[in-house]
Amino acid sequence: MGGILIGEKHTERDWGLMWVDLEISPADLMTYTFEVPGKNGIIDITEGMGGVKYRNRTLSFDFVRKDISISNWHTLYSQIANYCHGKVMSVILDSDRGFYWTGRVTVQDKKQDQIHSSVSITVDADPYKYETLDSTDEWLWSPFNFRISVIRRYENLTVNGTLTTDIIGAAQEVVPVLVCSKAMTLTFEGITYSLVSGENKNYGIVLKNGLNRMNFTCSGSGTISILFRGCSL
Repeated sequence: MGGILIGEKHTERDWGLMWVDLEISPADLMTYTFEVPGKNGIIDITEGMGGVKYRNRTLSFDFVRKDISISNWHTLYSQIANYCHGKVMSVILDSDRGFYWTGRVTVQDKKQDQIHSSVSITVDADPYKYETLDSTDEWLWSPFNFRISVIRRYENLTVNGTLTTDIIGAAQEVVPVLVCSKAMTLTFEGITYSLVSGENKNYGIVLKNGLNRMNFTCSGSGTISILFRGCSL
């Protein structure tokens, strides 16, 4: 089953823990409703509050360590707890290496005997897991999941006078950082924005789930990088 990477430490390679169980809670909706006297049903304004939002999720991992004395286990447990207990850290599953979770880690010693010891690691995590590669990183085969992963490569796109490009958004809406080699304009969803040389972040430019068409225009030739990080439930 492998293990998980917590920050810079791997549960199997660094601590010799055998991963035996995993549970990821569902992403519970944060809904907003109200009743109107004299009207049937309820009024649901969830989408009107900035789109669907979710509460944190709980990731629970159980591990065992065999052939270790109780005294050595006490030492190892302290090392694990000192490293991550109570801290906000990134977590990558060997079974899902294209994404990382982020949240507050809790370590609990569950059982000790002369044969094996076990430990539970839980994470109070953001509802979304985030892609390990952002939209300008060099794409890699190794963490790619053919069922849900998306190839995003939006670094130094050439704007030779004009450029029309379709950006694949992620499950969560995101405001990208646009890095221009020179001043140019962007037309997005019927609105034209002026972009300066260097980094630009405009909160009116929001990438939604699915295809997002962007039209860039500049004098002569330039380049544009569209920086953001995808995610998934």
